[in-house]
Amino acid sequence: MIKAVLFDMDGVIFDTERINAKGWKKVAARNKIALTDERIGMLRGRTADVARNLFHEWFGDEVDYDEARGARLEMLMQHLDEHGTPLKPGVREIFSYLKENHIKTALATSTQRERVEMYFEKGNLPLQFDATVCGREVKNGKPAPDVFLKAAELLGLEPGECLVIEDSYNGIRAANAAGCQVVMVPDMDEPTEETKAVCTQTLESLYDVIRYLDELKELSEK
Repeated sequence: MIKAVLFDMDGVIFDTERINAKGWKKVAARNKIALTDERIGMLRGRTADVARNLFHEWFGDEVDYDEARGARLEMLMQHLDEHGTPLKPGVREIFSYLKENHIKTALATSTQRERVEMYFEKGNLPLQFDATVCGREVKNGKPAPDVFLKAAELLGLEPGECLVIEDSYNGIRAANAAGCQVVMVPDMDEPTEETKAVCTQTLESLYDVIRYLDELKELSEK
């Protein structure tokens, strides 16, 4: 029985991962560093502290991570100021469905709380969850399970009673390590043999997640 749905944010609720990737590419060109698609993928879903360590591993003292990240965030902010925060298809519908069916919700993201609040404001989307866990509010970022364990704890549930919706490899690893059920809705990362092995389902959109939850509901009522 699924009693709660835990949401990642970037790439699941908001269509921001492509904007972030373009920003990293521009930063890489400006600093003349080899920030490949693979490396950008490794940054996806990570906290700033983990990403900083990766930058040092890749580039040493060649580029300052915090300056690079600041430039990328400035590009993102300019885009959001001009266009708002783009929503992934089915976001409003799945929130309505979960509320109607009395299923708890939590936000579990590596993004800092101040930026989370800004995303929701610029996306004209209420920040209304039963629990939220953001950024440095846990000791270890994804792929460690901390963020999902904390979200389940705040909801008063066991991890196995929670369904996580994730798009990134690091997020899926974190949810699996926490003992949650996991659905992958791909965004920038394509399903792999690893994700297929640990995910309950791989679905194309949040609309498909609604249909999946409906199927589970019907089975439980039989």
